[in-house]
Amino acid sequence: MKLSQYSSLFNFLTPWILGFSLWQIPAPTGLQPHAWHLLILFISIMVAILLKPMPMGAVTFIGLTVTILTDTLKLQDATKGFAHPVVWMIFAAFM
Repeated sequence: MKLSQYSSLFNFLTPWILGFSLWQIPAPTGLQPHAWHLLILFISIMVAILLKPMPMGAVTFIGLTVTILTDTLKLQDATKGFAHPVVWMIFAAFM
């Protein structure tokens, strides 16, 4: 394997390993498990966006899917922010 292949494999696996490792740690005292899991998912998604194993839209969609599948947020709560016009203004600015 070439060095670039190891680099892309590292970039792809790091957020998953980080998220899975942190998921095994119990929630700190005074913090609800759902809040702890949401923080872990946020950190993992941010690491994935920084390492760029795939385009940001794909990383975000995978993060949203994992958030829903792990029952950290319900579908209605996870997609509620997309109804706000400011979100679409930011999206348009990126495009």
